[in-house]
Order: sequence, then structure tokens, then C-alpha cells
Amino acid sequence: MNALHTCALASLFLLATAVRAGDREPRLAASDYAGFEAQSAVIRRDLAQGKIYSELDQRQRNEVLAALDRMHAALEAQGNIASMPEDAKLRVFNDQELVNATLTKGREDSSLLCSRETPVGSHRPVISCETVAERRRKRDQSKDTMRALQRAPSSLPTVP
Repeated sequence: MNALHTCALASLFLLATAVRAGDREPRLAASDYAGFEAQSAVIRRDLAQGKIYSELDQRQRNEVLAALDRMHAALEAQGNIASMPEDAKLRVFNDQELVNATLTKGREDSSLLCSRETPVGSHRPVISCETVAERRRKRDQSKDTMRALQRAPSSLPTVP
């Protein structure tokens, strides 16, 4: 194999690795105190910035932060998950699942979807972006409006 083939294969491998790594949702894994603290700091920063998890409401943010605080206290006291009693392990695991589920849903709902459309009467395309959750809310509102209009009696005059 020549140098060009080797370089091309290496590039493809790095690209495939980057794509695979980008597809995975980073998950909180509380196994030891130091690892947990690093992950917790990233989560707290992302929540404070409000971009990645923009669709999480204040209640959900507070639940995540409270779970992180409980996990912090448990891991700080024991050092790692292996040295904890079973009931403490269960509480940490449940908090970890709450954080992961909430953040995964929040990240998915906060993803931006953009479309390029040309308005009627114009030749200039316009790019509009909205989150997945915003699109879902608009779709649900449109469905509700259509149902209400279909149920409402017609106010048009009838022809005799």
C-alpha cells in the first residue's frame, strides 16, 4: 500500500471516529468523585449558558441540579460507588438516570432546525430556525385550531 492510500485510510478512520463520537450523547456516569465532579461541572456550565438545554424549564433545571448535589454529597462521603452501601448506590443510580434522561430529552428538544423558504411574492429566500420543541408546539397548536374550527358551527349564511 502506498503513502497516498495509507493517508486516505487514516483520514477515513478519523472521520468515522469523529462522526461516531459526535452521535453519542455524553452521559453522566458517577463511578468516582473526581470523574463525577468533572462531568458535573460541564453539566452545570451548560445549564447556566442556556444554549444546549434551552428547552428545559426551571423545574427541570432545579431537579437536575438537586440530583447533582445529592450525588456530589454521596460520592464525596464515600469516594467512589464501589464503597457505598447498596441503598446509597441505588439512590445515586436513580439520580444519575434522572439527570441523563432529563438532559437527553432537553438536548433533543433544544436542537435547532433551520429551513430556507422563499415567501410568496418575493424572490429572496429567508432562513428561519426554531427548536424541535418550538416546531412541536406550533404543530400541536395548529392541530388544536383545526379541531376547534371543525367542531364549531358554521357562521356562513345558508342559501335558500
